[in-house]
Amino acid sequence: MCLLDGTVGGVLPSTVSFHEGNEIDEDFFEELEYILISADIGAVTAEEILDELRDRIKAQKIRKTEDSKEVLKDILKNILKETEVEEFSYPLAIMIVGVNGVG
Repeated sequence: MCLLDGTVGGVLPSTVSFHEGNEIDEDFFEELEYILISADIGAVTAEEILDELRDRIKAQKIRKTEDSKEVLKDILKNILKETEVEEFSYPLAIMIVGVNGVG
């Protein structure tokens, strides 16, 4: 079990396009872009993920959406692994600000 499995799993289950038999088309990428942005990944990062996914799908000649799921998981895990975690000293106070109703 990887530490990042929960994080990656939190984004992917909401994707309805991964059903067996669905062909990869532009609608798949548009839906995935919407889901990534809705998951607060950000527009720039979502575009980078989609670009890499398109490249890998083309290189690996993947045609079905269910076959692209593992590739997407790998891309997300690599991004999270590359992210530097800032060292904190304790005691520590963190303030989180958000808007009600947006998730």
